[in-house]
Amino acid sequence: MAPSLFQIKDKHKTLKINTIYLLARCTDLGSYTVVINPPLPAAPPGSDMFAMAVLNQYGGLHFAQKNVSALGIEIVPTDPPVLWQLRMTRPGGGNLQVDPVTHLMEVEDLMMVLGYDWD
Repeated sequence: MAPSLFQIKDKHKTLKINTIYLLARCTDLGSYTVVINPPLPAAPPGSDMFAMAVLNQYGGLHFAQKNVSALGIEIVPTDPPVLWQLRMTRPGGGNLQVDPVTHLMEVEDLMMVLGYDWD
């Protein structure tokens, strides 16, 4: 996470992440699991895990959100960027699949939206 990924008006501010939203276009209607690495700081075990379920209000996309305001996640403009990796597993567990006939990936898109504040 680098400050350059955020709006220009926020460029020189310390950003305090308060919510993480995940949206994905997936072929299976079951719930997918996403784990963020590195784990969220000072978080109880398992709080870096998101269960993504289909929501009609988002056009049938899989969706998950988590309030992380109490965890103290900050993006500081003078700090080096931190690499966030997401590991997504399919419903029932296991690696994501490629359709053997169409060669389409099980997950076409994955978007992360961060809610944040600054002083």
